Formats: sequence, structure tokens, C-alpha cells
Amino acid sequence: MSLRDPNVVRPGERRRVAIVIANPAISSTTGFANVEGDFADHAVWNYGLLARDQHVMPWRIEDELKQLGANYVRSGLWRSFAVRDGNLITGQQKFSAAETARLVIEALGR
Repeated sequence: MSLRDPNVVRPGERRRVAIVIANPAISSTTGFANVEGDFADHAVWNYGLLARDQHVMPWRIEDELKQLGANYVRSGLWRSFAVRDGNLITGQQKFSAAETARLVIEALGR
């Protein structure tokens, strides 16, 4: 799917873009892929830092976006991963900063 394509999930509606910012100077929320959220939960539970009914991430961005019909893609646990779809460029978490920057530079160079 491209930004130039119509909304194939809901043809009568405009396309939406999800923006998740993992920068505490801008936003106190962040987004992990489900596999990363599971890992973080198990780590804090094993260290006794949170009760097992509490989670590091209060909600799952991957689940929420898929429920909205998003084409959510990810790499493995804590890996650098960035994608470009037209003018939309996004990375999988802070480990993706360099790869995301390369895609931005490539996009600006065209």
C-alpha cells in the first residue's frame, strides 16, 4: 500500500496516519511492538519491579493499529527496523534511529 493508494480497508474514508513519538521531551508515551512489550513485562516482573497484573506499556500500539486496519510491520525483538511508504518514514523504536535517518536523507535527496 502506498500513500498514493486509496484506503483499501475503508474505501469511503480518508486514510489515516499513526504517529508515535518516543521522545520524552515531546511525549511521555512510546510504542513497542507486542514482542518487545512482552519482553519488557517479563523483565520487570522477574525483578519484582511491577506486579504481574501491571504492564510497562499501558496499551499495545501494535494491537490498536491492527484493529484500525493498519498494515503494521515490525522486525524482531529490539532490532533496528525502518520503512518508507511514499513520504511516510517510520522506525521501530529508538534502536532504529540511524536507519530511519538514512531513509529521511534518501527521501530528501530525491
